[in-house]
Amino acid sequence: MKKLFIALNAIIITTALSFSMLAQNNNQRVNPKPPVMTVGQKVNLGCKNPGSHQDVGKTPTITNTTGKTIKKGAKVNWTSTDNDKGVITLDKDMAPNGTIQALGNAGQNYTCQAWTLQ
Repeated sequence: MKKLFIALNAIIITTALSFSMLAQNNNQRVNPKPPVMTVGQKVNLGCKNPGSHQDVGKTPTITNTTGKTIKKGAKVNWTSTDNDKGVITLDKDMAPNGTIQALGNAGQNYTCQAWTLQ
């Protein structure tokens, strides 16, 4: 009988203590959401090959075709059909229809794509 009394006391005390946990704000017990990393939207730019075969280095011309100024510090990415690629960090604002020239490896006739994130 003594063991039964001790077991019942343990159950009652445990139950009483659990009520305080149930009364807590549920938001405090939930893990906070991890921070969300914001990634910009890909915006295509114009990119042209100024010539055909280039023995020295590829020099694609990238044009701001967005109609908006791309701010200084923005990264302009480019790739070519012969797997060359690069990233240019703008050292000044790039006005609409403004151009910059990239520099890549020498290559055969290629086409290119360019974009930035806004």
